[in-house]
Amino acid sequence: MDNETEKETPETNEEMETPETPKTEKTEEKSKELQSALAQKEHFREKSEKLEAELAKTRQAEPNPKTATPAVQDPVALAKLAKTLGAYNEEEIDFIIRNAQSKSPDGIIQAAQDKWVQTAIQAEREKVEKGKTPPPSTKQTPGGKVKLSDLSSAEQREYLEDMGLIRKRPV
Repeated sequence: MDNETEKETPETNEEMETPETPKTEKTEEKSKELQSALAQKEHFREKSEKLEAELAKTRQAEPNPKTATPAVQDPVALAKLAKTLGAYNEEEIDFIIRNAQSKSPDGIIQAAQDKWVQTAIQAEREKVEKGKTPPPSTKQTPGGKVKLSDLSSAEQREYLEDMGLIRKRPV
């Protein structure tokens, strides 16, 4: 029995040494660049798996806004919103919505009633109004004088009435 045990022991040692030798040689043969690339690959694989797990948790916590059905709005709040925004044009409504604290009807109504928003809208309206020039009521020459020959008879009569040269007709 002792002989058999001795025979088995050396064979077992030889078998164990043989597989280890190629692994060590393979590791030694790999260049530093390859080792670095493999380490980076493993690092980014772990990072990717971690981020995918976080993304899955986030998607479960928040429903997709495109597929989620919109919340039912209070019809009274919508009527108040329509009444509040009725006096504004499209650009002014966009401005109000941008300045609202929330996109809910109540938030937009509060923004429309804010004195700073109203002042800004009024200033813009005045700026636009100043930019408009009234159309001339009579034809004038470059010197600022009117040529009666260029006016129609109705325009001539109106011009002379405005100048006080003739009396206005009773209506």
